Amino acid sequence: PVLLLHLNEPSIIHAPDCDTRHVRFIQESIQDIQSSLSPYNARIYSIYGEVKEVFTTLLSHFNIHTVFSHRETGNQLSYQRDIQIARFLKKENIIWKEFQQGAILRGHENQTDWHMAWKE
Repeated sequence: PVLLLHLNEPSIIHAPDCDTRHVRFIQESIQDIQSSLSPYNARIYSIYGEVKEVFTTLLSHFNIHTVFSHRETGNQLSYQRDIQIARFLKKENIIWKEFQQGAILRGHENQTDWHMAWKE
């Protein structure tokens, strides 16, 4: 079984660099995904909450083996969040598989060869 999940994180939504347009774009994108899942009798759950709190609740109801996500290219806030959630998932013996979604190499000091990552 797979649970499709989108998290609306208060810390990200209320950050100074987040605008209503960002939130609206994400909500519209989730609605589009929801529409494309309908023929398969599937849905994506959109939850308001911080990642660690949500996963703590999910772990009290489900046996989670692996988390799949895209690798974000957000700001320092989302980067620090990902470092914390990586520690949390490792502590819980949950595999986290992130998938690159662009040419930005998160956590790399040198971004001069970004075009090689883009081609890859």
